[in-house]
Amino acid sequence: MRKIINLIVLLALSCCLFFCACDSSTNKLRLNSIIDDDCLVLPFKPNKAYSGGNHIDFTSDMTLKEMENEIKSDNLLTEIYGTDFLLITKHITEDKIRYYLIIKNVNGRYVYMNPASNIYDDYFVLTPFHLFDASSGELISSSGIYEIYADIEYKINSTYDDFFNFYNAIEIYDIIKEETCMTISIKDDAYISDGYSRHTLGTFAIDFDEKEDGTYITYRIVD
Repeated sequence: MRKIINLIVLLALSCCLFFCACDSSTNKLRLNSIIDDDCLVLPFKPNKAYSGGNHIDFTSDMTLKEMENEIKSDNLLTEIYGTDFLLITKHITEDKIRYYLIIKNVNGRYVYMNPASNIYDDYFVLTPFHLFDASSGELISSSGIYEIYADIEYKINSTYDDFFNFYNAIEIYDIIKEETCMTISIKDDAYISDGYSRHTLGTFAIDFDEKEDGTYITYRIVD
């Protein structure tokens, strides 16, 4: 019950932030990658939209399925996870992709964002929110945006291999696989552009813990 109450409070707060953010209003759903200079403009117009830097809050009468049909193309692969997540995989070249994510909220409200988190003190990493168990509301920060933090345990609705495949598809990573952990570092020759909310040039790990009620993971910073 407490988790449900916290979720309601967070959703209410996020709605207030959304409708009060008049100084950041936009009519284009354009988002920059946190890795390099890539960007993606969604091919439909929102009813209202407000930019928050690494994400855009918007309202639309469209469903996720309708958005998926509008977005997918030869170089844009789309997949809906559950009822709330639309993952967009942009193929820039044969061996270079970038991820973008649309999350369904409430009352025709959506968040268009990089699947990424500031896990600790401006330490930004890609984060596959669509692979987490979002039912508890623990992924929603005080600002109403999906985010996770280092050294906190989260339940997932997926597998070790799903997480590995998500990160392994991005050419900037070196990954060391162990039985219950994967360590992810940035390759020495990887290009990370400068600027706001850019991927951190460091190493992080994900620990997996199998419990009676499911699988839990913890992100931790290695350096």
